[in-house]
Amino acid sequence: MEGLMTTKQDLPIVREAVLDGPGSLQAAIDAQKQLNEFIASAMREGVDYGVPFETKRELRPGEKPQKKIMLKPGTEKLLYYYGLGCKCIPITVETIIDWARDGGYPFFNYVYEAVVYHKRTGIEVARAFGSANSEEARYRYQWKADWALPKDLKAQKDELVSKEVSGENGKVTLYRIDTPTPRDSPNTISKTAQKRAGTAATLLA
Repeated sequence: MEGLMTTKQDLPIVREAVLDGPGSLQAAIDAQKQLNEFIASAMREGVDYGVPFETKRELRPGEKPQKKIMLKPGTEKLLYYYGLGCKCIPITVETIIDWARDGGYPFFNYVYEAVVYHKRTGIEVARAFGSANSEEARYRYQWKADWALPKDLKAQKDELVSKEVSGENGKVTLYRIDTPTPRDSPNTISKTAQKRAGTAATLLA
């Protein structure tokens, strides 16, 4: 519901059905109904679920809508709703700087395993992995308008990958360039891997 402000105190906690299962068809129907009501009242599109900002784009005529996914705030609400917790365990933390291959442009790679557990009993409910690395387009590149291009690239803009987007003053051409400060990204990439693992484990639970 647009504009709804929900705090943790407003959210109900589902009872023992989380661990033991609903026990009967009617109980399963009631539990699903309760979950649907929770989603309708507490989950907001664009905040708790939706198309990620970095992949959102204009649709071409006749194109199917982009797939919506669970976002971090929605994951946290589901965990609270079911009385669950989530912890992330680092599996791979990798930094490679290869001067011969790409002039020292760093490669960061993170893999985490997320464990979802029942808070009151500590019983494990689900596990899942999530990864992120600096070669993903969202970290490897930036999109810049003509006026924002570095001086040394303005003369080469016709050779750059470009795309047109709608702006406040009409169509704007954006050019793809390498991220100028890649060494600022490791913490963000690590958090993305953790969020992906946590969301996957929550949905499995």
